[in-house]
Amino acid sequence: MQSLIGIKQDQGQKFLENGKRIPVTYVNVSGVKLVGTKIIDKDHYSSLIVEMGKKRRELRIHDESPTTNVGDCRSS
Repeated sequence: MQSLIGIKQDQGQKFLENGKRIPVTYVNVSGVKLVGTKIIDKDHYSSLIVEMGKKRRELRIHDESPTTNVGDCRSS
């Protein structure tokens, strides 16, 4: 899974060695916990249930392609 779950903290910029400026976003990912999973055999779909603070989200994993895609972010 190529995802990042967290709270956006700030935006800024960094400079590469050649002087090129690139925009950056600072994300706080501390406190994110995996609290559950759904599996195809039992639930007929795959998902991860993550929690950060008092918020809980279900991230569905689509198995339609060889690479894992994440979508349908819903509150539990």
